[in-house]
Order: sequence, then C-alpha cells, then structure tokens
Amino acid sequence: MKNLREKLFALISLLIIFSFLIYLPYAYLKGVRTDAEKLGNNRLYTSFKGQSFEKINTKINHLEIDLQNMILNRFPFYDETVSLINRSELAADKKLLYRFSNYIPVKSDNGIFYYDNIAQNRYYRLLSSNEKELKNSMHKASNYYNNYYKAAREAVPNVKMAVFAVPMTWRSGASFYPYDDFSIFSDFSSSLDPEIKSGILNIKDENTFNRYFFKTDHHWNIYGAYSGYLEICKLLNIKKPVEVKSFSRLPNVKFRGSMSRTLLSESYFDNFDMANFDLPSYNIKVNGAANPQGFTHKQEYLNGTFPDSIYENHYGNFYHADVALIEYDFGNLSGKGNLLLIADSLSNCIEPQIASHYNKTFVIDQRMYGKENPNWLKSFLKKHKIDQILILSTTNGIYNNYPGNIGLEEK
Repeated sequence: MKNLREKLFALISLLIIFSFLIYLPYAYLKGVRTDAEKLGNNRLYTSFKGQSFEKINTKINHLEIDLQNMILNRFPFYDETVSLINRSELAADKKLLYRFSNYIPVKSDNGIFYYDNIAQNRYYRLLSSNEKELKNSMHKASNYYNNYYKAAREAVPNVKMAVFAVPMTWRSGASFYPYDDFSIFSDFSSSLDPEIKSGILNIKDENTFNRYFFKTDHHWNIYGAYSGYLEICKLLNIKKPVEVKSFSRLPNVKFRGSMSRTLLSESYFDNFDMANFDLPSYNIKVNGAANPQGFTHKQEYLNGTFPDSIYENHYGNFYHADVALIEYDFGNLSGKGNLLLIADSLSNCIEPQIASHYNKTFVIDQRMYGKENPNWLKSFLKKHKIDQILILSTTNGIYNNYPGNIGLEEK
C-alpha cells in the first residue's frame, strides 16, 4: 500500500512539474507579448532586446534542466519522464509558441534577424536597426546621393539619375518589423534633389510579399523582379516595357536559398520559375572579356543537367554569377543612350530587359568594382557617355551599403 501511495504521489508530482515545464516557454513569451503590444511597430524586436530566440530558448532549457536535476531524479520513472519531456518539447514549442506569433525569431547573424513562419512554410528576415538608427542612415544617404548627383552633373551636364529600392516588408506592415520601410523611404525621397527620381517596389500586403519573394532566399523571384522591372520602366519614362511571353517552372529544382543555408535548414524549399521574353540580339562582356565561360548555367538548367546539392545557389547559377562589371550592347540606335546600372545581385534576373531599352548598359556591382580607384564616377561617365544612372538595391543597401562605395567617397 505504501508503495502504491509513493507511486501515486510521484505520478501527480510529475504531472504538475511536466505541465509547468511545458507552460514555461508559453508563459514567458506571453508576458513578452503583453509588453510588446504597447510598443506598436517595435513589438518583438524591442521586447526581445536584440536576442535571438535561440538564446532565449537556451535560458529556458537551462532552467528546465536545473529543475529536472533538483526534483525529478528523486522520484521513480526519472529516465522515462525526461525522455517524454524531450520528445514533447518540439511539439509543445510548435503548438504554444506559434499560437503566440506566426513569426518566431530563430537566428540573428551580422545584424540580420531571421524569422520562421510555419503557417506559410517560409522564412522572413529583418535588420537589427531600430527606427531612429535607420532614419539617421537614411538622412546621411540622401545627402550623399545629392552630392553624387552634383558630381555626376559636373562630369556629364545632362545626365539623369534615379534610385529604385526593394523593401524588406510589405506596405501594411508586419507585426514583427521594427520600423515602417515605406514611410522612411518616403522621407528619403523628399530629401533628394528634386531632379533625382525615386521609387520603391509596391508591396501592398503580405500575400503580395509572399508572391514576389522566395520563401528560403533573400532575393525576389521572377514575379517580384518583373513587377519591379515594370515600375522601373515608369520611373525612367520607358513607354514600351518588354512583355513576358510566358512563365514556366524548371522541373526538379528544389531551391533552398540563402536563409536556408544560414539556418542550415532543409525544412522548406522553393520551386524555381522563369520568364520567357523575346529580346533583340545583344553582345555581352564580363569584366572586359567577351563570351565569358561559366558566367551563367542557364542552358544547363534548361537541359536538366544543373548542379543539385542541397543548398545549391540556383538563383546565381541560373541568372549569372556576381561580377564587378557587365556590359550589355544592344547596338547603336538613335535616341536610346547609355545606362549605368549600379546594383547588387537583385538586378541579375532583369538586366537584359532593362538593357534592351539602351544602346549600352554598364552594370556595376559596388561590392567588387573600383577598389583601386574609389572615385571612379566622373571618369566613367565621361568615358562611356552615360545618359542615365539607375541605382537599384534593397532599402538597406540604398541607405547603408552604397554611400561611399559607388564611385564617390563620402566627405
């Protein structure tokens, strides 16, 4: 009888402790949410105080282990109970934590936070900057671009300039996003010289965002890129954009992009769609060399002979590798002029379409070009008789990465 009472007491004690351990992460995060709801757009970022979910979860796990060592090993069924807790932990996190929020922070890396949304089977990422920091960067950037345009006009008096940004969220705002990308870009645009045209990709809601961007990679997909191309055409007063003949899906391509690689996660993958265009014939040079080998593997994908490791960079392989300078030559037609496109890998998938509206287009990747001569802008514009400058990047790239690195050092 005594043995039965001890077992019953142990069982009740274990149920209470087990319930407490399962409830602990939920109670902790529920408290965070209560505070976060008072903070408006700074919700999860401010409340988590810059910590990734991994760090918070580690603290909770340490507390669980301390409780196990302090209490559970005094009762029978210790091994079975610990095994049950371990098997249940992931399921409990999924059920309880995702009830708290659809966007769970899973990693922070070099100033970028990564969020997991199991409802959409996708990842999101955001900057660690708060709104004040980003506005400071934005104002410095607008001053830089005004000086940049002034320097460009000194070299080529009639040159035109435009800036096009790709936001990291949607217009109505994500609950986990610490600032309003569109409002800050609006302030940025109003701070520019009135002759500098500016635009931002119109992502009106989360559904549009999910349609325009890969689930596992930080780049836009072909649907977002083509929408961006159409908006760029309006910005540059191009009357007849190149029309898409059709969209098609590359068979057997499972794309686990940059976010999957960063998180070492195979949970999600993207299908890889492409657009078919009718473009005039053109010549291309890469870093001054014609007919570059290995620049793109597009034909291999069309033939079904593409490389296919788990984290293969299908975006870079299919469109082209990142290089310092690409020259597209569509001929010498009257009235078309020459374009300087300063961009990063976002432009890879729409460069030929943009270039088709000009005689020559020079695409410069600011991460690689001009290291020996950081003040290359004026001489480049003169040498290549540039009529139009287009600067293309994410909002983060426009504010933080480009100033001082696109042919004119910051003063």
